[in-house]
Amino acid sequence: QANYVMAEILGGTSARELTKALLKNHSIFIKDLTKKVTFGDRQFIRLAVRDEKDNDKLVGALKEILG
Repeated sequence: QANYVMAEILGGTSARELTKALLKNHSIFIKDLTKKVTFGDRQFIRLAVRDEKDNDKLVGALKEILG
């Protein structure tokens, strides 16, 4: 059993770029859903909901990458 959140990527960064940056720079793996979820040219990712420490790490990394 797992808890996941699907999120849309806005602001010019692609889901692929975000996925690569999180893995390379922060050792965080997320799923790029671009090929599975098609709503025009919109970009989506899937995030696993974990504990507070992991979520804080993810939020910090997202702020660093996305600004």
